[in-house]
Parts: sequence; structure tokens; C-alpha cells
Amino acid sequence: MEKVVSSEDVFEQGDVAVKITTVKKAPSPLLVVSPIIPGKYPVLLFIHGFCLKPIWYTSLLQHISSHCYIVVAPK
Repeated sequence: MEKVVSSEDVFEQGDVAVKITTVKKAPSPLLVVSPIIPGKYPVLLFIHGFCLKPIWYTSLLQHISSHCYIVVAPK
């Protein structure tokens, strides 16, 4: 039996360029990483660890967003 292998590798950068936005007017400041191409995308709420800053996860959040997700992390 042949093993089916996906042509997409989750460890490779996605095809979509992303932008980073800081939202300060929310009840709590947010870091938002989203695709630059307008459209409807699933939203992922990223809860970082205690006493850690979401900016330390910028590379990871950009990587996830490049696969067509909007990532929101409270600051």
C-alpha cells in the first residue's frame, strides 16, 4: 500500500505575504498578523505563555499567517 504524501509541507513558508499590526484601542492591546491579500480567512487566537511577549513569537506567527490565517495575540 502506498503512503499518500501531501504536496504541502507545514514547515515551509506559505505563498502569501503578511503584515503585522498592533491594535491599541481594544480592551487589551493586540498583535495581529494577517495576509496582505484581502479576503476571508480563519482566525487563530494565539495565547502565549505567562510573562512572555507575543513579539517573541513573530517568526512563528508570520509563518502561520503565510498559510492564509489571521493570527491574533494579546499583548
